[in-house]
Amino acid sequence: MGVVIMLRLAGLRIRAFPKAVRGNIAMIFGLSLIPICVAAGVGLDMSRAMITRARMGAALDAAGLAIGSKPGMTQDEMTALANQYFMQNYTADAHVYGQPAKVVVNRPDGAQTITLSTSVEMPTTLMRVVGLDTMGVAANSQITWGQTKLWVSLVLDNTGSMCGPPSNASFPCPNPADTTKIYALQQATHNLLNMLKDAAANNGDVLVSIVPFSKDVTVGTSYAGADWIDWTDWESAPPNVTIAGSVGPGSNCPFTDSSNNRKSPYGYYCMSNSSSDLGDSSAATKVSKVPASGLICPGVDNGNYNKPSNGGFARAGHYWNGCYDSVPTRTFVSTSKRTTTQTDKSACTQVGSGTISCTPQSSSTSSPSTATSTATQSGYSGDSVTVGDPVVGTPSQSDGNKDCNTKRGVTTCTWTRTVKTDTSTSTVTNTGVGPYDHSWIV
Repeated sequence: MGVVIMLRLAGLRIRAFPKAVRGNIAMIFGLSLIPICVAAGVGLDMSRAMITRARMGAALDAAGLAIGSKPGMTQDEMTALANQYFMQNYTADAHVYGQPAKVVVNRPDGAQTITLSTSVEMPTTLMRVVGLDTMGVAANSQITWGQTKLWVSLVLDNTGSMCGPPSNASFPCPNPADTTKIYALQQATHNLLNMLKDAAANNGDVLVSIVPFSKDVTVGTSYAGADWIDWTDWESAPPNVTIAGSVGPGSNCPFTDSSNNRKSPYGYYCMSNSSSDLGDSSAATKVSKVPASGLICPGVDNGNYNKPSNGGFARAGHYWNGCYDSVPTRTFVSTSKRTTTQTDKSACTQVGSGTISCTPQSSSTSSPSTATSTATQSGYSGDSVTVGDPVVGTPSQSDGNKDCNTKRGVTTCTWTRTVKTDTSTSTVTNTGVGPYDHSWIV
């Protein structure tokens, strides 16, 4: 009986099991425990991966700044320096977060951008439950050189005070030892130039001009044609200059270095030639009249009156390297004609009605030349010139009295024949008169 009762109770339990609702929560929790653990593991390991990536990125940035400050390195040098700085700045524990791979530096030829990259296989924690032992984490950094140009001007003191000690030594320094200030300036300038050169990725990124802190600088005559010397101010004409058209050879100097005689002051006077621009007082002298050449040459500017039209500093001590010419706009043309008569004599003989034979005599005479001239107005064409070749006129012939003798039935006559030829030469003389045009001649 007992066995039967137990079997009946077991059957009732089995038939009621599909409809039972007690204990479902525990079952569901047990079944969902595994994905919950996996999800928690993914979140934890993803957080660790983000931290690892941030640390690698910071270390790559430090490595990028290190190689960015030295653009002249080779590819191997950049790679070695980048790895050195990366390992010094990577703070994660390699046993916990993994050992990163070597930093890869990529810079295309001629590019101004460098890319640094690395990666690590980070060990996981909870994700190992599902068989994931590591996670791949990668990071990269990019640097760019010289987006803007740099132009540096160095104004360097090279006067005698830089020879110190003593400070009043003459210049150039008699002994430019390493104790002088000029030596220290040279070394500092070289160091700065090397730094600027290293900062340039390409030629032309950095431009440096050196301005000597001195009034006069000697660069030598061999550099006269160099493109870094600007002759504009040296060759320019004085500003604010007006010369009347009536001023020409023999006229009073149109300039004045003061405000006397009711003239507008210029700050300089007329010189005999333009060599005063060399600063040689013996090469040019002050003149009150415009020379016969018509050149109007300003002398040294005293700086009191002649200032730039747009303001600025006066040109005290400035030498004007040139002169104004005087070109006549109307000329007086004198045309002369000179005639010279040349007389040639010959002794002539004729036998009967035969051919006349004339033998030139050794003596010939020229009559004095006569000249005539005319005057006209014409355009200017140059100085006195001879117009064309001499004009030879048509010869004229005259015979003297004939002396005839007859012997044995043959008549022979002799006489003197004179041939006269006129030769004319024309000369045009151009004499310039005002008004004049004036142009600046360097």
